[in-house]
Amino acid sequence: MVIKKFRLAVLSLLCVSLITGQIANALDYEFYSGNDITLYNPDGAVCDEVTSVLDAGSQQEKIWSWLRNKGMSEQGTAGIMGNMQVESGFNPFRLQVTTENFETLVSNSGYNKAFGLVQWDGGRRVEVLKYIAKSNESYKQYVSSKYGSSAESYLEAPADINDTFLTLELEYIFRESNPGPYGSRPTVWKEMLASDSPESAADKFEEIFEGSIRGAGGPHSDAARQIFDNFTGKVSTCEGQYNGNGTVDQGGLTYDQAKQFMMNYGANRSGDSSRFVLAGSGKPSSGCLGGLLSNCTSFSAFFVNKFSTEDYKGGDGSEVVGNLDGSVPRGNVPKVFSVFSMGSTATNGHTGIVLGIHGDEIIVGHASCGNRGSGMGDGTLEGGGAGFVRRGKIGDASAWYAGGVPTKFAYLRGVETSKIEGYINGSL
Repeated sequence: MVIKKFRLAVLSLLCVSLITGQIANALDYEFYSGNDITLYNPDGAVCDEVTSVLDAGSQQEKIWSWLRNKGMSEQGTAGIMGNMQVESGFNPFRLQVTTENFETLVSNSGYNKAFGLVQWDGGRRVEVLKYIAKSNESYKQYVSSKYGSSAESYLEAPADINDTFLTLELEYIFRESNPGPYGSRPTVWKEMLASDSPESAADKFEEIFEGSIRGAGGPHSDAARQIFDNFTGKVSTCEGQYNGNGTVDQGGLTYDQAKQFMMNYGANRSGDSSRFVLAGSGKPSSGCLGGLLSNCTSFSAFFVNKFSTEDYKGGDGSEVVGNLDGSVPRGNVPKVFSVFSMGSTATNGHTGIVLGIHGDEIIVGHASCGNRGSGMGDGTLEGGGAGFVRRGKIGDASAWYAGGVPTKFAYLRGVETSKIEGYINGSL
């Protein structure tokens, strides 16, 4: 099996305005497919385009619901799960060997030391383990033969840790299977969606994702058929849908709400995001690595035009605040739902929106021409979407993404939290 190395793009902070006179092209299927928005469906239900969560129930029910909530077909879901049943028995801690721990598994890209739901091995095993550890260093202790072995010493992981590993590994499968920074198997998701039976889906996943040469048929396709017969039509694709966790309080969005907000922005449902990006007097450029929505000025334009009574006036990232109408209140400290500008005109600068302030923690929404992200992603910088969230201490440059702390803010008027709640929950 050929292993592809993962390469993360160097982050450029170039955020540019539209060349005078440039007219936006019509937004249609070609736009979406050209920008790797693989789940775009203008007529789809809201639940097809939100983050997936784990429903209560058996291990199989949780995995089925997660994949279905992510937009995968019933045939494709059964095909993926048929392979998981053969590879790991749905155990996200499964290790092919019984004597290894995290340190040795992540430091050696050799084979025959497979791990996880789909038994990643070699360089892919190293990368998925790094991804898990990056989420939380404490998770390393569960990458161990005592949790992943079928020997008598096998221990069951706590329920919350089990669900965490399930979610992280399913997210990684989704990323590998779609175009983007992590997409080492970028055609898999599309191929699975095109499958007309659980058996053919299982065969495709076995061949393209697993890299097997065993051919059609076999235990994976038999398992897929059984899973399909057991689950099809019985679990709603909208069960467990994230609903914003209630109302938006005076501190703005929580981290989870902010991530969902950015995912909805990147999903561009029915062209909503692009429409509001281009609704103001200024028109951001579409000439970014990830397309129109990946421009930092595009995200600020979207928020200003959709959620406030102000009119986005254009300019590079460093100019957004200064270009707004003179009557818009301004200051040098961040406030919830304010827009900021930073950097010099020589480097185009950066702009974004303060989505939440909770004590001394700030949650900021961004997009970036150099991030190569497009589509929904998972709301984080590493998630491959058009927009992403950074959080940290208010004076911490990492929260602001561009290597500094801004001092130019515009306090947008007319922002209604009910509209933002509706947008997060998919009703607006």
